[in-house]
Amino acid sequence: MTEQRAIETSTSDLMQKLLLEVQRFDRMTADEIGINATDLLCLVWVERAEQPVSAKALSGFLGISTGSTTALIDRLEKRKLLKRARHPTDRRGITLQPGPAVARPEIVAVRAQYRNLMTQAWSGFSEAELLVVQRFLLATIAAMGEQIGADTVPSARAQDE
Repeated sequence: MTEQRAIETSTSDLMQKLLLEVQRFDRMTADEIGINATDLLCLVWVERAEQPVSAKALSGFLGISTGSTTALIDRLEKRKLLKRARHPTDRRGITLQPGPAVARPEIVAVRAQYRNLMTQAWSGFSEAELLVVQRFLLATIAAMGEQIGADTVPSARAQDE
């Protein structure tokens, strides 16, 4: 095996380990907030949206039925973690937005814990090294997005019917 191939294999293995640890961390985070991992994924996706998020787009992103999406939205809305709002340009449509409960102290604390963990993990890297890491992550995100044929962060999305 060439040196380049060995590095690529090692990097791929490390990515798999990272993804597994991210899933474990997300489950722990969801447990601390009192929701499930799919609910957490929904909240993160909606919060990072650059444009209004529809229930239909959320259903497509999560890969769950529209009925399951409605149940998820109802569950999060009941806990005030998510709210439905009128679409800004389509008076028949609704969009999903973070609810007021995302500012609860326990949620803010979990986010601070994540930021502190990442700051600690990256503290030994130079600015130039972090820029290389960013380039790697952006390329990986783009490759995965192309493979699955969907935006990883909502930008242009279909409206609810």
